[in-house]
Amino acid sequence: MPSYLEQLFSLEGHLAVVTGGTRGIGQSMALALAGAGSDIILIQRDEKDLDTKQKIEALGRKVFVYIADMGLQEQVEGLVKRIRDDGHDVDILVTSAGIQRRHPAHVFPMSDWHDV
Repeated sequence: MPSYLEQLFSLEGHLAVVTGGTRGIGQSMALALAGAGSDIILIQRDEKDLDTKQKIEALGRKVFVYIADMGLQEQVEGLVKRIRDDGHDVDILVTSAGIQRRHPAHVFPMSDWHDV
């Protein structure tokens, strides 16, 4: 039987969308949400890295992977419709997708600024 705090903070029956969940903060958030009982939708740029998916499944949670490059507006625009059309009702959104470019601030190229 779960303790009072486990019941109080349980996410059992909830569904979270996590962008950038293949590594770093996004992966940690996805695993923490799954550990608290939430099922997870991972938004990934491709299907090369399924480590987070496997770890979530090992926690006994459902996990769905959707492929979309969050840097491409046309892929982002269709994402919500795809998720809803598949019958998912999302409760939690974690936006953790991102890339990093390093330049001195005074010469930071605008193309890299837009990518980030």
